[in-house]
Amino acid sequence: MRRPVTTHELHFRIAPRAIVATLAAVVCALTVLSVASLVYKFELEPGPHETLMRIANLDAEGGLQSWYQSSTLLLCGALMVLIALARRRDGAAYVRHWAFLGIVFTWLSVDEAATLHELTIDPLNDALDAGGVLYYTWIVPAALALLVLGVSYRGFLRHLPPRTRTLILTAAALYIGGAMGFEAANGLYVDQHGKDTLVYGLLTNAEEVLEMTGVLVLVSALISELTASAALKTNEALPPGGTRRTAVTAGSR
Repeated sequence: MRRPVTTHELHFRIAPRAIVATLAAVVCALTVLSVASLVYKFELEPGPHETLMRIANLDAEGGLQSWYQSSTLLLCGALMVLIALARRRDGAAYVRHWAFLGIVFTWLSVDEAATLHELTIDPLNDALDAGGVLYYTWIVPAALALLVLGVSYRGFLRHLPPRTRTLILTAAALYIGGAMGFEAANGLYVDQHGKDTLVYGLLTNAEEVLEMTGVLVLVSALISELTASAALKTNEALPPGGTRRTAVTAGSR
């Protein structure tokens, strides 16, 4: 005898504008703090300031930016998994595509925290005898992976609502432009001038700002997609800027 289906509802509040505004404020604060630390190091006070740079510089490993970016990438991964679960419940298309993206962004979060991609730089430099724009040789396998992903996700992108598709493509352009475009420019500069300069610091800051802005736009797109899912039951429409109360229903046998 089949047991009856039970339904559980989880009520929580989502305020997309407040979330995005808060993250944008954090990005601005981190940027101002990082640029100030660079100016302090190179223009105001001579000598190394390792503690300040490690905490404030956007390019520093284990600093505030690294923690923030890793957290927001993990947030993106979690939102993608939630979207996949909601679409599976509705019998909608591209469930596996969303789930796979969730795994990819979880990996990116780990990589951001542990800088695993940098472990490939020296072996690939030795293998390719690379320099200049390919100084940071990890961008070679990354570009190939992006090409495969882009080709595989053409149908997925066409299936998205126009606004969500535009936001996701904008986020991708910002993030990839920072992570790979500016990384190539930084590699060319480092190959000719080294790293211990104000110009290099500003270039790496621009790279990180583009990446953080791209993730910020992506968070906005994912929240919008999640709240629009058929698996989410929203209360009556609220006025602009209001808080949306959302009920998520999950069936079990």
